[in-house]
Amino acid sequence: MGRGLAKVLADEVTHRLDGQMQTPALPGATWSDLSVCVGTYRLHPAAGLFAITCLPLWSLAVLDAPEETQRWFASLVELAGEAKPVFPPAQMPLSADQYGLLVFLLSRSFEGEEQTIAALQASSIFRIAPERARALLTDLRARGLVMGVMPTTEATELVMKSPYALYVSALREVATP
Repeated sequence: MGRGLAKVLADEVTHRLDGQMQTPALPGATWSDLSVCVGTYRLHPAAGLFAITCLPLWSLAVLDAPEETQRWFASLVELAGEAKPVFPPAQMPLSADQYGLLVFLLSRSFEGEEQTIAALQASSIFRIAPERARALLTDLRARGLVMGVMPTTEATELVMKSPYALYVSALREVATP
């Protein structure tokens, strides 16, 4: 038979689920014979939750069981987990590549983008492809962290408060003749 909402709707079920889906640990996810009436799939922990059920949720019997229905939906929401906050692009945390390019830009002065790209290619420390470097520069400019090829005060502060700060001074020492 089942429990909770599954028990309420058991007489109206006309389909059965078979397959490789997970059975969530929620009341009414299986029948008494352990066959599944609610299955879920999640590609990985950060992905959304896909749930499928053979329970006829459109049934008028659902209206007669508001607590069971609420518990059933709440358990699916709990299984899905909390969504991570969405940051506007300008507030997204910097990636390791973005920090790397900022460290490089802070290590010495550059005249322009082409000189910066050439210096990156000649570097024995940094391995950033020219196309990637240009994309990173474009992104950092859009975020207001780089003007031309010069890091802004905000960018300098971000780097100097990060674990990457030690590299800036070390690279400046190497770059100074």
